[in-house]
Amino acid sequence: MNFFEYFSIPESYHIDKKLLKEKYLAKTWELHPDINTSENVSEDSSFNNNAFKTLNKDLSRLAYLLQLHQVDEKKQLSMEFLSEMMDLNEKISDLEANFDDFEYEKTKNEIDIFEIDIFNQINSAAEKWETTDIEIDKENHLKILAEAYFELKYLLRLKDRMNTFAPLL
Repeated sequence: MNFFEYFSIPESYHIDKKLLKEKYLAKTWELHPDINTSENVSEDSSFNNNAFKTLNKDLSRLAYLLQLHQVDEKKQLSMEFLSEMMDLNEKISDLEANFDDFEYEKTKNEIDIFEIDIFNQINSAAEKWETTDIEIDKENHLKILAEAYFELKYLLRLKDRMNTFAPLL
């Protein structure tokens, strides 16, 4: 049983988080040791927590959807994207060597714009994937989701790198 089935919610990137939390809390109550005397209560509780944690966060929910649909994790990123990331990497290396407030903010804003663009791609592809009944279209939208997911993972690593020497505000 997958996590969506477990909580009886539609398999989707765009989920009702309030409904998810309600179902999680109801399952948590059902699995409370004072109520549930099953031998598997610990395992079931762990599954419940893991399912909620995975589906509650956008990025982990997207990764889970890609895993459910067996989308290749070894996706090659486009040369255009890699070139843009190489430029950002160079800017970050320059900042690490010679920090400058203005250049830091400029680079941070550039990363933020990339992140917004990627999330827009994810939202658009997910909406199309969720609303089409044509299998070949679903597969194409999943491929777009996968590419955007891997781009976002790469970009978030750069963002984390920037945060290691961010000025204390």
